[in-house]
Amino acid sequence: MSLFGLKKEEKDTSKEKIVIRDILVARAEVVSSYNDGQGCGPMCDTLYFLVRVEEGRYRELFSDSRIATERECHHDGICTHSFDTPYIEKVFLLTKFLKRKGLNDKMTKSELFAFITHLNVLNNIGALDDMDDSDEVSEE
Repeated sequence: MSLFGLKKEEKDTSKEKIVIRDILVARAEVVSSYNDGQGCGPMCDTLYFLVRVEEGRYRELFSDSRIATERECHHDGICTHSFDTPYIEKVFLLTKFLKRKGLNDKMTKSELFAFITHLNVLNNIGALDDMDDSDEVSEE
């Protein structure tokens, strides 16, 4: 299985330019099905995805997969997660993370992939722990 791999019949769209205002950055929680044998239970991780809104739902930019925003909650208030499924916690404008880029500027998919990879690396080393959430996009 390859992440964001191309199928044989698909053309390379890495040079395709996308208007920045059409893309959002979603912070999502993922509960991993991986068991490291330490007895601590499943690992929870926070990942960032580039998403676009289509018919009121968030879709990941590269794979076009739908990303869930709601967990299944029971009458007693306990919410459950499916393993290896990202659940969006917050959504931000892409310009929050970019210097010298406006909403009408464009970026290629290659540039966007490099950006989101870099953002996830920064997150995993703890560089985004005290990020200001004030630019969160409200769900309407």
